[in-house]
Amino acid sequence: MSIFTHLEYIAVLANNATAESDSGHFTDIDVLKKYTDNEVDTVIFGGPIRCYSKFQITPRDVTYGDEEHTFRIACLKEELRELNDAINENDIHETIDALVDLLIFAIGTSYRTGNVFRSMFAYKNHATSVGYLIHQRIKHNAESPLQAVHQVAESFVNELQHYDHRHYLKYQNKIDQIIATVLTFLLNEYDREMILEYYERVTQANLSKELGSLPKRGSFSIDLKKPEGWKAPTFEGLLN
Repeated sequence: MSIFTHLEYIAVLANNATAESDSGHFTDIDVLKKYTDNEVDTVIFGGPIRCYSKFQITPRDVTYGDEEHTFRIACLKEELRELNDAINENDIHETIDALVDLLIFAIGTSYRTGNVFRSMFAYKNHATSVGYLIHQRIKHNAESPLQAVHQVAESFVNELQHYDHRHYLKYQNKIDQIIATVLTFLLNEYDREMILEYYERVTQANLSKELGSLPKRGSFSIDLKKPEGWKAPTFEGLLN
């Protein structure tokens, strides 16, 4: 994909998605599908777009601000803690689930800042550099590749915490590095079709949630909560 596709996407956002297709207004998913038929792009990056669009918390609906920055840093750290616990317990199901949740939240953060297409282009460019960082962690102090991934992602989240979200390039670059770290590892370490299928199951589960605040996560107003009877995604048919 060229820079022109990125610029056209920015133009759609800048015009508040008023550019019209044959069926009406462009949605962000329309734009995504227009420029890629790559399954990784449409499933991985499309999942959070579909979810946030359903609940009308797109970058055009709600402005990304200081409160949301604080909320998202806290949630990314929560996902990192869950990943660390799963690694220590040697639980492959919970490990993959934590990695997927971390990735979804990082991509969702990129989408909320209005830069998800940049992330879709950038993660491939970051793959080599984050791979080197993971290798260095394994070489020097990490006991396993999973622990190295956790350490690298955690270092990026800690750096992001201290960035001003208004400083676009530095802030977004760090989000892209988090995405690249987790996504590259998931696709290289596990069966790709299994990861894509489970990711879609998590997306469907998120789509069945409700918009609302959660006291345990700071009562931020545009969080998602589980309604009564909500069913968590499973690995049925994917892993033993």
